[in-house]
Amino acid sequence: MKKFLVLISVLLIVVVVINLGEKDNDIKYSAEMKEVNKTVSSNELTQEKINLKASQIKMVFDNIDDKTLRGHDTVGSLEHYFATFIMDKKLAKEFVRENFKMENNKITYIQKPELFDYEKNRTVTKVTEGIYTVKQDKILLTFQYEKDIKDWKIKGILYL
Repeated sequence: MKKFLVLISVLLIVVVVINLGEKDNDIKYSAEMKEVNKTVSSNELTQEKINLKASQIKMVFDNIDDKTLRGHDTVGSLEHYFATFIMDKKLAKEFVRENFKMENNKITYIQKPELFDYEKNRTVTKVTEGIYTVKQDKILLTFQYEKDIKDWKIKGILYL
């Protein structure tokens, strides 16, 4: 009888260990699949990603209007912000040069370009893998996915 109970106990322990191992594998597999899905979806331009980049540009102009622009003491630091988070370096340089200036030791804008309106319709067109154009009214933006930073950047702005 004791041998039978020991055998049952050992068998029960083996079954429990095997089940625990499978649960760990399921968790690892689920985590791997979530990472794969995240990578696949990050290469697709969504309305949320378009709105995020457009809102970052709009926020700078709004902060200048409200006199709450912080962290940008020079036009160069503003250009660096645009180049780091929103657009490629060449476009950031052109955009800042055309739209901003220093006046009385503060950044002001020369002109406020037409910006995206979140409530209006827009047309999103896939050009090639990782490159999209987004048209709304009189503005056409070109977005490109940057693999090295795993984010979207605006590569072109065309006013129609």
